[in-house]
Amino acid sequence: LREGLDLPEVSLVAILDADKEGFLRSNGSLIQTIGRAARHLEGRAILYGDVMTDSMKQAIGETNRRRAVQVAYNELHHITPQSIIKPIDMMLVKIAEGDYVTVPVEREE
Repeated sequence: LREGLDLPEVSLVAILDADKEGFLRSNGSLIQTIGRAARHLEGRAILYGDVMTDSMKQAIGETNRRRAVQVAYNELHHITPQSIIKPIDMMLVKIAEGDYVTVPVEREE
């Protein structure tokens, strides 16, 4: 769910082991991943962890700050956010189809 991946209609992002410090749990990476759900009107991001790390605090703080700026801008310009309907790319469908195999079943008589 990092940079460059466009998944339409993502409304929930769950980050497991969000308290494990490292490249994929850095402040910037958490913001990027949280942003996938933030695009949806009812989007939510859930960060699971045993402790609240500085990266988690910073990412949540920055996400809340950006949301406040966006809400203020929308109110000032009388903008009501609306969700878009975007088709699922056929490439994603083809990739998903590769995850399973259909096996014909014969009935025993």
